[in-house]
Amino acid sequence: MEWNKIYITGIKEIDDQHKELFDTIVSLKKIDLNNVEISKILKYLVDYTVFHFSKEEEYMKSINYSEINEHKKIHDRFLSELQSIIFKFEKQGTLAKHELYLFLIKWLQGHIAIEDQKYVEFKSSHETVKKNTISFSDIPYIISPQLLRIDMMLSDNLISKDIFIHKRDHYLKTFYKKFKIDNLSKLIKSIDSIHQLKTEEIISKDESIEIQKYLISLVNVEEMMNKETDREIKTKILKLML
Repeated sequence: MEWNKIYITGIKEIDDQHKELFDTIVSLKKIDLNNVEISKILKYLVDYTVFHFSKEEEYMKSINYSEINEHKKIHDRFLSELQSIIFKFEKQGTLAKHELYLFLIKWLQGHIAIEDQKYVEFKSSHETVKKNTISFSDIPYIISPQLLRIDMMLSDNLISKDIFIHKRDHYLKTFYKKFKIDNLSKLIKSIDSIHQLKTEEIISKDESIEIQKYLISLVNVEEMMNKETDREIKTKILKLML
């Protein structure tokens, strides 16, 4: 198992901490570790993980990450599982190092390469929309590089097909959620941009349907229809929703 660029968040402090955690986990692979050494590694791993999680949560709070509570639950669950392993080790005096290593590496891959990338993508998409300097027609050029990155993760066998689908879906929904759609005209433009992504084969037909449904679920279409006076716009939105 080697450190991979796919774990990089682009936030130096967090990346340095992730690397420290990675190196600590890899040290468990040493064959000649005795129980005292294993105990020290486990204690350090817990202490450093608590420190790292606190820093990570501070960062998520600073960017107003919308899923911070869900992310904190993942942190809490991991620490609970790790504490259970340590308790069992201290009670029995034995530890299946290989199983522990696989557990930690699986977490490393699943958490750092997937969960942590969510708040990175959140910040990126939030800043892009916040600048309010793009039009809906620009969306394909903004989204394509991020989706390509996820595609490369699959082609390099760094993630499974299920995770690949989840990451694309999550990125697209996070991106579109940032747009303030408060009238039918904006809703039409956003749906048109989704169709453009499908036409240019940037997203699949199934993805376009899912994202469009998600987008419509975020707004009160009935209320917008009642406020809208332009009959042509009303007709168009009805056709788009068919």
